[in-house]
Amino acid sequence: MDDVARSVFIKKSLNVLRVTSYDNRNHNLKRKMMKLTFSLAALFGVLNTLFADVVLYSSHRCPYCRNVDNYLQSVHKKVSTKIIDDNEVLREELKNKGGKIQVPCLIVDNYPLYGSVEIIGWMKTHPERFQDET
Repeated sequence: MDDVARSVFIKKSLNVLRVTSYDNRNHNLKRKMMKLTFSLAALFGVLNTLFADVVLYSSHRCPYCRNVDNYLQSVHKKVSTKIIDDNEVLREELKNKGGKIQVPCLIVDNYPLYGSVEIIGWMKTHPERFQDET
C-alpha cells in the first residue's frame, strides 16, 4: 500500500468513525464505537510501523554497498536509496541521522543500521518493509 492509498484509507476510516459517533445516541453503540476506535488506532499503529520510512544510504564505490544491492536484486525488492558519492548534503544528512558517515547504512524508523551483513540479515527478516521490483 503506497502512501497515497494509506492516507485515503485512514481518512475514510476516520470519517466513518466521526459520522457514526454523531449519528448514534445509544449508549451501548457508543461503547462499541470506542472499542472500534481503539482497534483502529492499533491498526494505524501497525500500518505506520509497516510503512514507515526505510532509507538506504549507499555509495557506488563501496563493495559492501554492492552486496546489499545484489541481495535486493536477488529477491526482486527495492528500497529508497540515497547515494552519498560527492554529495555533501547527503553526507551531512547521514551524519545527522546515523551519527557517523559510514555506508551502507539502513535507516529504519529513524534508527541506523550499519554493515552489509547486519542490513541483509534485517532485510531477510522484514521482507514486507520493501517494495517489489517492477
